Amino acid sequence: MVSTFGIVCLRRLSAPFARADDAAMAKAACEQASNLFSLEEYESALPYFRQAYELSNHRPAATFGLAQCLRSLKQYDESIEKFEEYLSTNPSDKAEVAKTVALLKVVAEDDKKRREKEAAQEAAKEAERKRIEAEIRAQVERENKMRLQERDKAQAALPSPSAAPPPPRIESAASRASSAERTS
Repeated sequence: MVSTFGIVCLRRLSAPFARADDAAMAKAACEQASNLFSLEEYESALPYFRQAYELSNHRPAATFGLAQCLRSLKQYDESIEKFEEYLSTNPSDKAEVAKTVALLKVVAEDDKKRREKEAAQEAAKEAERKRIEAEIRAQVERENKMRLQERDKAQAALPSPSAAPPPPRIESAASRASSAERTS
């Protein structure tokens, strides 16, 4: 199935090309892109529109198709660029496309502001996350320092090994007997 856009695309791509195989490849790419576009498979259609655009040496129909696909993918800046390139060919639908470009410029500006706002919110969240992490690290360090100080105090309160009394002497039975003989 070839959409209406695809039929227009194929007719407009029929003009002479530098190489005959470029014309056939451009037509095939344009047809595939148009089919995918009509199924709202914009991501899948985009590479085919780009291929048709390049192979057709930037013919108006391929330029228009690429601009439409980029618009559908919300790639507004490049879409505007391609629509303006299309307008430079003085097409019969110039007034309608010029309105589309004007609207796209408003949408693109709004989208840019929205993305900037989201980026600022994300940056604020990231800064808050880092602040909390730093606060937790500082708290852990303070607690570790306190534990070390308490351990050091406890060790200091223990008698040192040199100040401890000597261990009691254990005498064997033989040594007790010999001591008893000496005293008697």
